[in-house]
Amino acid sequence: MSLVTAALTVVGVWGWLSTASGIATVSNLFNQATAASAAAGSLREALAGLRRYEAAMIAQSVSNPTEVQTYHALWKRELDALFRSGQALVTASDNSAEIVGLVARQKQLAGEYAGLIAPIAEKLEAAQLDASAALAYAAQAEDTAKALHAVIDALSQAQLAHQDSVRAQLSAGMTLASALRLALVGGVLLIFLPLMLLTLRSVCGPLDEAVALARRIAQGDLGTAPAVRGRDETARLLAALGDMQANLRRLVGQVRDAACSIQLASAEVASGNADLAQRTASTAASLQQAAASMEQLNGTVGSSAQSASAASRLAVEAAEVAVRGGTVVSQVVATMEEIDASSKRIASIVGTIDGIAFQTNLLALNAAVEAARAGEQGRGFAVVASEVRNLAQRTQEAAREIKALIGTSVDKVGNGARLVSDAGQTMGEIVDGVRRVAELIGQISAATGAQSGDIGQVHATVQQLDESTQQNSALVEQSAGAAHSLRQQAERLAGLVAVFRLEARPA
Repeated sequence: MSLVTAALTVVGVWGWLSTASGIATVSNLFNQATAASAAAGSLREALAGLRRYEAAMIAQSVSNPTEVQTYHALWKRELDALFRSGQALVTASDNSAEIVGLVARQKQLAGEYAGLIAPIAEKLEAAQLDASAALAYAAQAEDTAKALHAVIDALSQAQLAHQDSVRAQLSAGMTLASALRLALVGGVLLIFLPLMLLTLRSVCGPLDEAVALARRIAQGDLGTAPAVRGRDETARLLAALGDMQANLRRLVGQVRDAACSIQLASAEVASGNADLAQRTASTAASLQQAAASMEQLNGTVGSSAQSASAASRLAVEAAEVAVRGGTVVSQVVATMEEIDASSKRIASIVGTIDGIAFQTNLLALNAAVEAARAGEQGRGFAVVASEVRNLAQRTQEAAREIKALIGTSVDKVGNGARLVSDAGQTMGEIVDGVRRVAELIGQISAATGAQSGDIGQVHATVQQLDESTQQNSALVEQSAGAAHSLRQQAERLAGLVAVFRLEARPA
């Protein structure tokens, strides 16, 4: 009986040790798989961060140059994380030759990429490079970045392949251990079958169930919980395996739910970014049209301002000419008034001459009468008196004609004076009108100049909005690319956790 007990003890201890080794191996595999998956995800996140901060440095160099230094520091942090994640993936993969080679290639490409982007970042930080030139230089690193992205994808595939290989080796080892254990148990049973039947039933059954559970866990089946019976070592082993399986099931379920949430959120973000990019592009086109219209309007208003300024100068000159014309007309009015006064004075003098001629005629007539009375002695005097009378009559007739002409001239001069006075008044009104027109044109010119300045400011503002919209459009495109990359990563994460089978959820 002691020999049977010893044999059973040896078999039990060996089975327990092999099961514990299998559990430790499964736990180590899970830890390595988790670490490798985390390292692969960190590689993708670091690469996405590098590209994101690279674009942010270039974009901020236009609108906010002081932020370039901050994004440069973040870019360096992501570069360090890229190198650390690669080394962590090598460690988590037991220094797999394929993964070691891919990580070496990844480090080489990361160094080349950093060698191309770091000088651009330093020049942007020192304000020695504008955004357009930075984009041109950064485009030279695009092929290297794509190659680096491809190497990281290859690392993810190699990591999955390594996990499959380790899982297959574990399954083969556990199968061999089970076969050896069954052979040993069979030998013991052949010798001590009657006495070992009960012991085998109480020991091997739970051990086989533990092995089957470990295999199911190794194959990703986390949905079938073990049935724990009793309180012996094998029962505690199954309970420990059940606890590990429950913890794994809960962890994988959380990871799967998170992956699905990330996938849905990234799809919504990508769709929203696509709509935003379309609206931003439409806004940019509208702003470009508005900028062109404002530029044309600015030119038109500037031309109108110049024309209004020229019209203002002409109006001022016309006002000056009208003022001078008004002065001349005033002088003409004064002259016509003087002529009118002189004509009236001449008419008065002619009237006096007419009166003198009339009196002379009367005197000559009286002298002729007296000469006739004197007879022969007064004949000579009568001749002289006759001549004087003729001269007086002729003078009177001439004075009458002159008086008539002077009267006509006075009437005409009076009419001319009235016309000149009316012309002077009209000229004054014209001068006032021209002055008012000059003032209005001056006001129009000032208003047009102010409008030209305001439109110039609006035009500058529209151009700034156009530039900001173009930058926003570039950032939206980068954000759309980042969302697409996030969606791909979420799909890969969902593919990684899809190998685990969980228990069916209640409807």
